Amino acid sequence: MVSAFASQLQAIAKNSSHELDLKAQRSAHGESLLFDRSVAVKQDFETIYNICVEGFRELCYLDQRFHDFERNVFSEQSKSQDREQMNKAENEVLDLVLKRCLALLGSKILLKPALKAAEWLVRRFRVHIYNVDDLLHTLLPYHEAPIWASALSIIPEDQILGQWKFIRPYLRTTWNVPRHAVAYAAAHNDPFFTAMNHYVLETCRQGLGHSALMTYWSSIAVEAVSNRLMQTRSGRKEVQRQRTEDQLLKILPVLSEGYEIPGCADLITACYTLTVVVASKAELDDHLLDSLLLEVANSISTVDGDAASAIITISLVTMQKDTKRVPRKVVDVLTELDALGMLMNSAASQYPLRLLLLALINTAVSHIKHKNATSMALSIEKFVRLLRELYPSMSTSDAFRPVLSKVMMLDPQQETDLVVCNTLITMLQRMNESEVLSIAISEAAQIERYDSTKLEDLLGMTVALLQQPYEPMEVEMTDQAETGLPADSLFDSLPHVWEEGSSFLAANDFDRFSPLAAAFAKSAGNGEMLARFSELPVWSSVLNGKLLWQTFLLRFACTNSKAASRLGALELLSQSIKQEPGCNVQSFIPYTLSLLADDFKIVRRSASSFLILLHSKLNQPSAHHEHQDKHNFYNTTSSDSLETQNVKHLSEVVASAILPVLEECVLDHTYIVKVVQNAVGSKSSPGIKKVHRQAFHSLLIRHALDTHLLRTKYALVSMLAGDNARTDVLLPILQEWTTLSDEAAKTLASESGLDLTTADALFVRLVNIKDAESFGQSVVSASAAKPRQSLFRALFDYLRQDWKSWTTGEQLSVGQVLFDLAFSADQSLASGAQEALRSVDIPSEVLAAILQVSQAGTLDVRGPPSAKRRRRSSSGTSTSRNEALKIVNAATGKIGLALELVDNNSPESKPELLSSLFSMLATLKRFQQNRVESPYLINLCLGCLRVILEKAEVNARNIDTSAIKPELVTDCLRSSDNPQVQTAALLVCASLSSIAPDQMLHNVMPIFTFIGHKLTAKDDEHSVNVINEAIDKIVPALVSSLQRSRHGQALHNSMAPVLASFTSAFDHIPQHRRIAFYQRLLICVGVDDFGFMLIAMLAAQKSKQALFVKFVHDLVSGLPAFSELRIYQQLVALAVDTISPTPKLATSVFNINRSSAPEEKLKYVEASLEAANAILRTPALKSGLQRLSRLSETNEEKTRIALHEAFSATLITLQDMRTTGEGVFTLARRGLEYILGLPSLAELLGMLTSILDSMDSELQPQALQILAAQLEGSRSQDGSVRYLALQLLDKLQSHLQPQANATLFQAALVCMDRISEMCGRKDPDSVVKAANSIVEYGLNHSEAPEKSQMAVLLTLASMVEVLKEAAVPIIPPMIPQILEVLRQCQTQRLSKEPVSNAACALLSAIVSHVAFIVTEQQLSEILAMVFTIKDDNPNSRGDSDIAQLTRSIARKVDLDIVIAASKSVLLSEGLAVERATPAVLGLCSQAMDHCSKSTVIKQADNISELFLIVLQNHVNRLQNSQAKQENEPEAKVSSELKAATIKFIYKINDTAFRPIFESWMDWTTSTADQDTEAIRMSRQTLLFDLLSHFFDTLKAIVTSYASYLISPFSAILSSSRPASDTKNQSSKTTRSTVSVPVPLLMNTLTLVRIIATHDADSFFAAPSHFDPLAAPLINTLTLAASKSTRSIIASHIVPTIIAFTTATQDSPSTHSTLATHIVALRRHSSPHVRLASIQTLLAITDDEDLGDEFIANTIGVGGGEGEGAKGGGGSIGEIMIYVNEMLEDDNEDVERSVRRWVQKVREKVGEEIFEV
Repeated sequence: MVSAFASQLQAIAKNSSHELDLKAQRSAHGESLLFDRSVAVKQDFETIYNICVEGFRELCYLDQRFHDFERNVFSEQSKSQDREQMNKAENEVLDLVLKRCLALLGSKILLKPALKAAEWLVRRFRVHIYNVDDLLHTLLPYHEAPIWASALSIIPEDQILGQWKFIRPYLRTTWNVPRHAVAYAAAHNDPFFTAMNHYVLETCRQGLGHSALMTYWSSIAVEAVSNRLMQTRSGRKEVQRQRTEDQLLKILPVLSEGYEIPGCADLITACYTLTVVVASKAELDDHLLDSLLLEVANSISTVDGDAASAIITISLVTMQKDTKRVPRKVVDVLTELDALGMLMNSAASQYPLRLLLLALINTAVSHIKHKNATSMALSIEKFVRLLRELYPSMSTSDAFRPVLSKVMMLDPQQETDLVVCNTLITMLQRMNESEVLSIAISEAAQIERYDSTKLEDLLGMTVALLQQPYEPMEVEMTDQAETGLPADSLFDSLPHVWEEGSSFLAANDFDRFSPLAAAFAKSAGNGEMLARFSELPVWSSVLNGKLLWQTFLLRFACTNSKAASRLGALELLSQSIKQEPGCNVQSFIPYTLSLLADDFKIVRRSASSFLILLHSKLNQPSAHHEHQDKHNFYNTTSSDSLETQNVKHLSEVVASAILPVLEECVLDHTYIVKVVQNAVGSKSSPGIKKVHRQAFHSLLIRHALDTHLLRTKYALVSMLAGDNARTDVLLPILQEWTTLSDEAAKTLASESGLDLTTADALFVRLVNIKDAESFGQSVVSASAAKPRQSLFRALFDYLRQDWKSWTTGEQLSVGQVLFDLAFSADQSLASGAQEALRSVDIPSEVLAAILQVSQAGTLDVRGPPSAKRRRRSSSGTSTSRNEALKIVNAATGKIGLALELVDNNSPESKPELLSSLFSMLATLKRFQQNRVESPYLINLCLGCLRVILEKAEVNARNIDTSAIKPELVTDCLRSSDNPQVQTAALLVCASLSSIAPDQMLHNVMPIFTFIGHKLTAKDDEHSVNVINEAIDKIVPALVSSLQRSRHGQALHNSMAPVLASFTSAFDHIPQHRRIAFYQRLLICVGVDDFGFMLIAMLAAQKSKQALFVKFVHDLVSGLPAFSELRIYQQLVALAVDTISPTPKLATSVFNINRSSAPEEKLKYVEASLEAANAILRTPALKSGLQRLSRLSETNEEKTRIALHEAFSATLITLQDMRTTGEGVFTLARRGLEYILGLPSLAELLGMLTSILDSMDSELQPQALQILAAQLEGSRSQDGSVRYLALQLLDKLQSHLQPQANATLFQAALVCMDRISEMCGRKDPDSVVKAANSIVEYGLNHSEAPEKSQMAVLLTLASMVEVLKEAAVPIIPPMIPQILEVLRQCQTQRLSKEPVSNAACALLSAIVSHVAFIVTEQQLSEILAMVFTIKDDNPNSRGDSDIAQLTRSIARKVDLDIVIAASKSVLLSEGLAVERATPAVLGLCSQAMDHCSKSTVIKQADNISELFLIVLQNHVNRLQNSQAKQENEPEAKVSSELKAATIKFIYKINDTAFRPIFESWMDWTTSTADQDTEAIRMSRQTLLFDLLSHFFDTLKAIVTSYASYLISPFSAILSSSRPASDTKNQSSKTTRSTVSVPVPLLMNTLTLVRIIATHDADSFFAAPSHFDPLAAPLINTLTLAASKSTRSIIASHIVPTIIAFTTATQDSPSTHSTLATHIVALRRHSSPHVRLASIQTLLAITDDEDLGDEFIANTIGVGGGEGEGAKGGGGSIGEIMIYVNEMLEDDNEDVERSVRRWVQKVREKVGEEIFEV
């Protein structure tokens, strides 16, 4: 009764709301998603509501659906609503509202307003207590976001039950639930899987689904369903079926509900994916698959699912069915789709749908009745046409087979069948009208073997059956023999006695462990060998052999051997421990934990099982009394024994910390590290007592220190190195690791399977950074012996990574040590320490300490004594000169690094460093007194002071003015000649003046007194400011005074000396100051009044300098465009005035007069024009004129007036400068070029239209060329621009007179070309008119320059490109002229090459756009001349134009015209047909590429005739040529012919190609009188070469075509037998001749070999194919008797025999026949023939794919009853006769080869055969 009463009290307490417990109420009130507990407990509901309702209102703006909750959960009344005061019914209603609200919040939960709204649900309605499932399901899609961890932290642990048990390990942690854990739970946790699916479906049913939820659910559900179905595939068939049914009962209802929910496209798409997974993973019956298909089909019509995705799903599910049909409903749904063709095309681009369409057709045929005959027939026809459209390259005959079968089965005597039959026949007749579908119907009829007459009578149409009957392919599957490896002896060399100790963990004796480990690894998979290994004498050679065996297995499991072997070791270890009842297993625990961190999951799984076993052993009573000391486990006798921990303590830690999360440790190899760190850390789970944690921690530490296995040590250290407070005990590990040399460390890491860099990175984390002395000793001891660079790199990386997490004291200790290491003798160590210091943020306290350390020992350095003291005494208190230099040199490096660290760490935010920096500056001044000055260090120190003081100017209260010493700064100015030091000191003084004015008062005057005389010579800001101030105040006043008192020439005469004084100082002004200086001066004197004078004076002095133009650009870059044009106009006028007889303005500017020398005047004229042209080339001026419309109305008018005035001034200048000299006139013409390039296109067109005729004839081409450059690429949409351009186009037609001025003619053509490109589309009539004027002038003027001819042709080509079809009127008169041009180019060869290229470009344009105008005769002439020109100039640059013309012809001209013209070219006389043939074939190939298959089929005979012409031409050349060898042109012809043939074959079908193939064969055997035997053989030689490429490319697809070649093959091979020379019968050897040409024989053998290689249908195994070739092929070995043909034995004959034998290996009797023919050659008179026969057998035997099969079929060893043994001539008896006779052969090579073959056969069969 007591226990029952106590349990009742506990239940009441558990469910109690603690109404009277204020502390509990306060704690519950502090549970919050947004605020810390300390803040949340102080908030009342009014405050919380005001915060949360603000977020709710923002959500209402984002989504109107949130307004539904304004009157309930977010109303004012909700603030006083307490769930615990509400009754059950009210709470149930509230739960429904909260569930909907949480679901709606799910889509926006990552937004701040949504978090505020969720906060109200938590704080007021406590959804984390009463609605846990809804809250977790809402947040689970964001399980990797911070909101998830926040929610888990407030949910009570007792609420995480049932479906949520997989998240219990993540409670009260900062870890997010990984995705694999959720997926694993969905696959193995039925409640969670069901609840997740229910929540998603219910949410979508309410219209609350969102993309994040659907993405999460679809990915998890697909993986879970896949894993669940995979789990059902184990066990017996009945068990598998039962498991599958159980899973389907959980999955299929989800799909059914999902397909019924409308308005959620993402859900339907996810259901499609799940349907495919279920259909593919589960072995479902057809009726279940049909139900899935119905669900998918219904989703298209009822819930608006994605039709394309649904079609793909239906196709995938249909593939899983045994009967390729679908439910009738699927056919109806798909037929009713409006855009079925488009959907099918879209789906077919993602997945093949051919099987689906065939299944739809079968279904429609099977369900056709007299009531639905019309609709079903239309559906069938639609599906057939879709099948043909989607898969044009595949046969459609399979679609018609069920239709024809249905028609033939119907009984026309019955009325219902008659309706169906007539409907289907009508449908077939409609489709028979299509040529392709007609062929498919014929193929289907032939496959079904229907009587053609009966079928035609029934269908009422012609059915042209194919000639060859349809024969289904049969494929034989052969079993491969399994071979096993013989067992090796592994235990002979293993040790039998263990010399010392009883544990393999005593030392890292790799040499003794390695052979045993290798033997165990080889024995792991063999039970017998493993039993022998476990019984080796070594295990019983010591007293405690059991421990030796266990430690061996444990050590092997901890190595990096194969996972399977290590798994076996763990299993044996588990068995051994189970069999030992009193075993103390606590020493095994650390090693097991290290195995849980292994990379292999199967090892971690086995280790988890082993840990469970160890835990059970710990709980056994015997484990509390027995222990195992260190002497037994690590073989040591030291007093420091391994302390045995309390077994109970260890068991408690393992049970509470590790076993609950063991499954997570198996899934994630890094998880055990976090678990152990959490278990032994200071902030471990409160469920673990401190004494238990200490015992567990001590166990791990002792084993980490004592173990010799680096892999285990690494794993344990990674678990223990997380807490710096305890890692000091692990320092011996670091010390031991640092003592290893680089080679030893690499070896140890390699043996342990670890990366050395990774190991270094872990072990360096053991340093104790809290103790500066200890840390320094650790680093110094590591660097003292044999420093390893990788170790120190890891150390410095660790310091950089963890620097920010340390306290200032820790940073201070580490920083001082690093600063000392920065000056180590080891350069790499020093550089690493410096880099570490530079890469971290150092606080001011550490920087101050470093500055102080860097100055250590420098206080004794004093300046030299005064002169008086030096005279009185030879010694003093100051350090001697040499000692001072030593101290200074030693300290310079440290001071430099210290100052660099200060400079790199934002000194402006560290004003407390002022005192240290001024102290450092005093030290540097002492160095300077000892004549050791470092401007860099002083400047660095002053720079740090400057940035601190500049920031302190804003707030000087943070500065300790007592630390400021301005006299040190002024002393730097006085004593240093370095300009950088002076500049820095001046800036520091400027900052000090505002911060400490009283202190600077006594130092200002000495500064100005010292630097005053240097200001003018130095480029400092003070001097520049003084000069600028003088200019700003003096110059404007002077100009204003002069303008009031003087005018005209007098004013200019007065201003000239003023400006001259400034221009003479040009060289004295620093270059980078000149622009600003003269810009200021230009503005002050007046840009429009005297600006040109200033520029002219500067040009007179500096115009010849390279940078003068850039100087002018920069000088006027800021001026308005009209001011620049006015300056240009004034400069041009000044140049004209300069060369005038009575200069006026030039007298003032250049100081010349009428008596000045002409050379001097020309110099100033050139200077003025150079400056003027430089102004016109200013980028700002051009951009300003291009954007006139954007200016104000006033500025636009002023700029336009200035432009026209400048243009007029330029023309006047050109007229005046014509007689002055070539150089000056060139400058003036360049000005015209520049000014024409300035205005916009409209402005330029208007100017040229009005003044072109009035311009000088020499200037007109230049103006037009400039216009053409602007017109190039212009696509102006402005109508006024096109109007002006067309006006100019009409005017340019009058300039088409090349005889008068060729340059003007060419420039006019270029402009016409550009205007045509711009206006041709809008106004084609004007362009046609212009083109007519060019055509009327004529394309072929031999007297015209070559460039003019090219310009005419290219202009017309461009016009045709623009006009396209509108160019029809000008093409007919143009083509004959083009042909005449090509004829002249053909006669003049290279001299007219550019003209011919232009003509080809024009022809390409014509063909591209109006190809229908070109006749067959014209095309033939074009091709003949073009290919001749290309042949005469093989390396011509015009190949691209000819290639473009060829592509245009191939793309635009009809195929029949192209083929006819090509045949005409090949049959023409007087043309180099041999070199033109590749081009012709290339043209045909391109033409076929651009044609449809039906077009190519129509021209198939003509194309075939073209190929035969090419071959016949080749034959003729071979007959007429003395040299029969193939040259380079012939090789190119052959290559092009092969490529064209393959393209041709790809474009046609078998029906069209088979007659062509027959015609080719007939061509080779033509019996015309003129066809001699030699011609016939030549034809066969060429055709067989072509067919070799044909069969090699198409492989097994065209093997059936080889039946046409059997007879020719047999004849050729039979004719190749050698004939004996009867004149010399007594000769020992028989001379042989060959009646077939060697090339023909080689091509024949090659063709046979290729066909046999790709024979996948046992073609040659058929007797009708095998018998005609077997004997002739083997008899070709007799050609070895002739020396001339002996070389082809190895290169052609033997490979062909091997390929032929391989192709027939499915028929063993063929091998016996071949062997019979081979052994028959043993008595041939020629030893070379006998040698060839045995070499053939050797080659066959050596072949990997053929050798074993051939030996078995011919020799038959092992069975004696097999087919090979019973065969004819290839039996063992005849082979033995062959071997015996050949072994007695007189020829040594024959005998040696026979012995080799016998040896190989014996090795193959494993028996001693051929015993003589």
